[in-house]
Amino acid sequence: MNKETTDRKPILNVFLSTQPEVPPVYITSNLSESAQVVPLNSREHIFAEGRIVSHYLYGQDITARFSSCFMKRTKVMYSVPAQPVVSFHIQLSNGFRIKYASRKGQSQYAPDQYRLYWQNEEIIAYELQGEVSDHLDLFFRPSHFLALADRYPILRELAAEVATASPGDLNYYVNCLDDDMLDFVDQILLEFSEFEISHQRFTYLCECLLLHAMKISITVEPMPSEAIRRTDEQITSEWKDYVFTENQKSVLSDLKMLSDKNDLILKLNEVILDYLDCRKKAIDHRELIEDIKIYYAKVMGDSANLLAEAYFWIAKKLDKQLEIYGLTETEHKNVGKAIITLCTQSFELRSPASAQLALYSKWTEQPYKGEIGMQEFGRLLNIFIPEMNIPLEKLDNSKESKAILDQYLQDRLGITPLSHDTRGKAEEKSREVIELYQILVQMKADEFEITPGGEIKKSDEIRILDHAYETNDLMQLLRMEIDCFREDECYIEKQHAHKIGYWILALQEANADLKKQFHNREKEPLSRLVEAYYCSADKMEAVERKAQSLKVIYEKIVQDLLTIGQAMEGEVKKEIFLLFAESLIVAAEYPFKTDD
Repeated sequence: MNKETTDRKPILNVFLSTQPEVPPVYITSNLSESAQVVPLNSREHIFAEGRIVSHYLYGQDITARFSSCFMKRTKVMYSVPAQPVVSFHIQLSNGFRIKYASRKGQSQYAPDQYRLYWQNEEIIAYELQGEVSDHLDLFFRPSHFLALADRYPILRELAAEVATASPGDLNYYVNCLDDDMLDFVDQILLEFSEFEISHQRFTYLCECLLLHAMKISITVEPMPSEAIRRTDEQITSEWKDYVFTENQKSVLSDLKMLSDKNDLILKLNEVILDYLDCRKKAIDHRELIEDIKIYYAKVMGDSANLLAEAYFWIAKKLDKQLEIYGLTETEHKNVGKAIITLCTQSFELRSPASAQLALYSKWTEQPYKGEIGMQEFGRLLNIFIPEMNIPLEKLDNSKESKAILDQYLQDRLGITPLSHDTRGKAEEKSREVIELYQILVQMKADEFEITPGGEIKKSDEIRILDHAYETNDLMQLLRMEIDCFREDECYIEKQHAHKIGYWILALQEANADLKKQFHNREKEPLSRLVEAYYCSADKMEAVERKAQSLKVIYEKIVQDLLTIGQAMEGEVKKEIFLLFAESLIVAAEYPFKTDD
């Protein structure tokens, strides 16, 4: 028992502290021989000048500390060893000045530098600037460093200082990072943070990093195939960069400057209110469109259908009569253009029949690709596919409505939309997506059921959730999470600052999508009536007036087309025939305008 206790080594502690002293409470336990995995701990420092997040890995003879600093103003922090250490400091982004806290003289740190030095038990001061910076420190137990120097002569000069406990020199070895070194650091940090790592593997990788920095050629053995991903809650507080786009990283970087968690929560509450307001406007707008459709149908009657029929009637006449004339190739193309134009105008007013599509395809030599609205598409599916039952009122071209439609296609027809065809890509689904999905499924367990016959019945909210999971849509999952918990102050309060920032990002993107959808209303089929509603004080009365004016114009165009068609019944000179075709093209290029 005594021998076992003697053989155990104390944890190698080097603290990042606001004071130049060992904290009064710190880890003093020994490393257990039975602990096969290197423990990882995280600590967050929050103060008026900014915020620092540090992750510590404690090996048998080496401690690693990776720190991200989000500073609004300059601040001095101290690297305080509880035991003598040899330090290897790598400045990954943005430089800051370091010096011995108790000695004169200091070293100016430029960006992208790294240095090896004998720190012993002395305290190092980091003069952090008002910017975002990252740095990595490796701290070696002196006995281990001396053993390493026996194998690599390049380290023996520094080993002599260590062996005699001489005062250290911050400039013992200084060099600049290059892309190769950065890639090496990224590779090792990824393994440190993502996977459970043995003490032997941890020591090996730290040594490889130091030797690579000293320009010693080495080949790193690949990670063991049986490596297990970490599940520690502490390391999931800040997600990896690869789950975010460059724009999202920029937004998160700005949010990290809010050093106080309370400030982040206040910001989150502001964004939630904006989100609820945008969502209400979107719902109100969707209901308005339904009301306008009713007014439109009531006022217009058959006017739109008659105009659509008149357009196509003229198109058929042009197609039938052009063979009478000996047209040049250019003239033939112009008539074809007029036919295509008339078909397009007809189809915009009314869904085309098969015969009409055939004429269009004859001249375009391709199928009709007109934009069909999601509601119209859903309506057709409900007509032709038994028990489809797509909720048309929810198909408003929003991100959520597309998810609902995709899931209905998948559930009812077994069709996997191209937007989330993940065959062969299961390994690419991020841990963050999996964890969020599991949390939300548990929260919404009452929104789906399995019938005795084995059929899965689920709400549209579950369809959106499933779609987000299948498409790796992390932002949608985050939005759904905060939507579930936005009134639960305890749930929000216990989250890490990073998570609150992710919620803010997700809601800001949702708000941007909702606002874009609202401002793109001019692309809707009834855009003239919608604008009349928003621009007039009397709202629906203005819509009715606009619809009445459209009806008058539609009826006049029908009369004009009938006149043209009747004129084409008799013998028409080639020049007049071509003039008809050209005038129809011009009329489409300069559509009619109405007065309010």
